[in-house]
Amino acid sequence: MERKPTIVCAGMCNTKGAEIRFLAEQVAEHGGLPLIMDLSLGAAVDWADVSLAEVLATTGTRIEDVFAAPRATAIDLVGRASAAKILELHAEGRCDGIISWAGAVGTTTATHVMRALPFGVPKVMLSDMAASDISRWIGNKDIYMVNPTAEQGINVVTRRAVANAAAAVVAMAKVPEVPAGARPLAAIT
Repeated sequence: MERKPTIVCAGMCNTKGAEIRFLAEQVAEHGGLPLIMDLSLGAAVDWADVSLAEVLATTGTRIEDVFAAPRATAIDLVGRASAAKILELHAEGRCDGIISWAGAVGTTTATHVMRALPFGVPKVMLSDMAASDISRWIGNKDIYMVNPTAEQGINVVTRRAVANAAAAVVAMAKVPEVPAGARPLAAIT
């Protein structure tokens, strides 16, 4: 890749703002161009590159409906809208990879977005839930799970885990696409 890869840094900016900003700083420090996408469920922020209102506009969802909805419904509303938005960004060449840092609710929302992207687009999920059964978040997609040991707080332990994950997603986004083979592909499970 000749240009800096654009890495979407997605998360619940209203509750994990410092963490998402730090994630974006690490993406930039390791050679990527960060694009912060707000996936908040309780309040929007005014500093994200892709605002919650912009995300929700892809499905015509009103921000008030998300904030008034029960948690599971809000996750579904934001998840569906952000999945549509990430596909738009990818089609426009504004998403070469995605990374997020969250707890259980944020992981559920962010991996919804990640699963929308095609196989091969780098997807890194930092979650303290990575030590549990992660099958519901990964599904059949190529999502890399990293346990930063905490969902919140930038300290000596999380700082290193986040820096490593940011370096990884930027490096993965720089790998050229492997051309498809001439032979048909078959899977045996």
